[in-house]
Amino acid sequence: MQGIICTLLLWSGSSSAAFAHNVPPNNPHYGAYTELVARGAVAPNRLPYEAVTRGEVAMMLVRAKQLGEVTTPQQAMDIAIAHQFFTGYADGSYGTHDAITRAQMATVIVRAYGLQARSTMPAHDVAMDSTHYDAIRILYAYAITTGTSATTFSPNAPVQRVEVASFIYRTEQALSALSSSPHVTARATVIQQAWFDWRPQYRGAPFATLPNTTPSYRLGSLQQPLLTDARNLTNFLRFIASVPSNVRVSNTYNMYAQATAVVNAANQSITHTPAKPYNMSPSLFEQGRSGSATSNLARKIPNVLVAMAYGFMNDGDAQNMSHVGHRLWMLSPFVDEVGFGQALDTNGDMYVAMRVTDEQKQKQQRQYREEAVTWPGKVAMPTQFFTATFPWSVSLNPHLYSKQNVEHIRVILTNETTKEAWFFSQQQQNLSVSRHDYGGLSFSIIFRPNVKQYTAGHTYRVTITGLQMHTGQYTTYQYATTFFDLAGYSFPQ
Repeated sequence: MQGIICTLLLWSGSSSAAFAHNVPPNNPHYGAYTELVARGAVAPNRLPYEAVTRGEVAMMLVRAKQLGEVTTPQQAMDIAIAHQFFTGYADGSYGTHDAITRAQMATVIVRAYGLQARSTMPAHDVAMDSTHYDAIRILYAYAITTGTSATTFSPNAPVQRVEVASFIYRTEQALSALSSSPHVTARATVIQQAWFDWRPQYRGAPFATLPNTTPSYRLGSLQQPLLTDARNLTNFLRFIASVPSNVRVSNTYNMYAQATAVVNAANQSITHTPAKPYNMSPSLFEQGRSGSATSNLARKIPNVLVAMAYGFMNDGDAQNMSHVGHRLWMLSPFVDEVGFGQALDTNGDMYVAMRVTDEQKQKQQRQYREEAVTWPGKVAMPTQFFTATFPWSVSLNPHLYSKQNVEHIRVILTNETTKEAWFFSQQQQNLSVSRHDYGGLSFSIIFRPNVKQYTAGHTYRVTITGLQMHTGQYTTYQYATTFFDLAGYSFPQ
């Protein structure tokens, strides 16, 4: 009698909620499983970690795709065969009651949803002559699977019911993202207009008063039109990234940035902790010391505009790529005023400083609303401001996402136009997870594919798996962007 009561409770009106407790929220399949139970694609009286049969997979697919009312695995298999989800064995049977392997599951998913893609195979345990090889590659390309580890797929392992739910749910999510792509043209249009409004105009001499970086030191100053261009370019780059683009130039910050450029040029090195140059006044050095600690720095670069767009926003060199700190300061939602300075050393090399904060602001605890700050920006991205040397970065909001247990994070970057895909993980040593705080951006995922260029009209999709919410629940973050060419592009060198 007790067994009958339990069975009735599982099938009660609140069965989905009750049954979901068997899959804890921190399980990576939790979201997919509870969604498919709620939709009726998964029967709530079945064990979630039980290995499933081919017929049970057919039932889940038929119900998820709403292809008909079915009550038995054989009924579902008949419909699945009619839709060519299953092609059967060599002897003509379909093995309705046979256990299904992960490799077979990949092929069924690809057939059921008509998936096509071209990508590499990150799993080392899938033979190239396997009949399921291409299907498994396609699942990786769409981020429907990330494998059982960074280098394995376990093709012959059985499939649990929760895993089938995730296969189906992730496939639906991937196709939904493609079919409901954002208004790329509209976004590209407003970025184009912003470029016309904010593009650099000044082509004259940079200095209003010349700085001196030898022992009769002089601070110097930049031309006001150049400072205006620098402010406008800052706001344009931030506009692309969808962060507040109302940054203003501070005369005080300009003074500190100019002193920073003079101090570093006098020392002929860039550092955030400079030594006092010979015979420099204490007041000038103190301005340069404070500015160095709170500024983005560059040298041997034509001017402050080039430093911002192709130095700080790139950060793809060996010293900076693991954290892209200069870029994050450029895109920080909390930066509201900036200052600029530049000076030549005695060899004719240009030193640039962009002050982005001050020592008091650095101590403040801040929160921001964005789920993630990305570069390239979401939806649409000008090719002129993101070349093949630039790493991708996704700075997740640490108040939404946990910075703990980052070892499970993996990234799939897919060119939706060519169907090429690239895979990144810390185990493969091609992915960085930075938890350094740059302007309040303290949880950044950084990677760079091996590409020759980004072509206008090509759409790329980023899928990050293995993320944890503060509740402990695993989740996925995705965004897509389409590259386009800016009209009227020119840049002062």
